[in-house]
Amino acid sequence: MKSILEKAVKAYYGYDIETYQLCLSELENRINGEECECKKCAYRGEYNLVRSLAYLNMPKKLCEFYDEAVKNGVKTEIFDISETYLLAWAYEDLIEYFGMPLEKADGVAQELTKAVALHAGISACSRGTDLLYRAEVALRRGEHEKALYYSREAKKILPEKNSAAHTCSARIAESAYEKIRFE
Repeated sequence: MKSILEKAVKAYYGYDIETYQLCLSELENRINGEECECKKCAYRGEYNLVRSLAYLNMPKKLCEFYDEAVKNGVKTEIFDISETYLLAWAYEDLIEYFGMPLEKADGVAQELTKAVALHAGISACSRGTDLLYRAEVALRRGEHEKALYYSREAKKILPEKNSAAHTCSARIAESAYEKIRFE
């Protein structure tokens, strides 16, 4: 089972969506065929985490997957910190990543905060994700002091191995600081 989960994750990150979907189908068949309820529950939790990859830019949907995984008591060993939750902000434009107009960004931020809290029950790697998003929104809105505050708060709690998130935080802080300095 673990090898199929790992294969699905690698396929997703390798943009091999066909293999990813085949693995999900195979996983679902195995879960449904499992007789042991304990294993079925644990497998379903990991399965939900793998399924969540296709919804990384949809925090409300992520909440559903993470909630189910948490209910199943999953402490994942499948995902490495660099592969989990929101791709560690390799994206330069967080608002574009979530595909929401700036006016609706506060709703996304609230859902993202819920998703991060749920994900904390599985792994600590998502810490600070919601703060980075809030920092980016504030920066775009011209709320430079707020952007600087959120980026600094995020940096305090971001996992050390998450270098892309630290880079994102530094980029936002630098942009905000430059605007504040020259206002």
